[in-house]
Amino acid sequence: MFIGFLLFLAVFLMAFWLMLFITGFLPFWIIGYFTDLFSDEVEDEAEVVTES
Repeated sequence: MFIGFLLFLAVFLMAFWLMLFITGFLPFWIIGYFTDLFSDEVEDEAEVVTES
């Protein structure tokens, strides 16, 4: 009975800390993705302007 409680507690705490890590890391990853995407588009437009 006590072993089951400890196992539940361990799984719950691992999931809780993983959720906190993901919610802290995911916004930076998304912002970085769109920043990189936007900077690539700006560089592509700059190349087109200099070529013509």
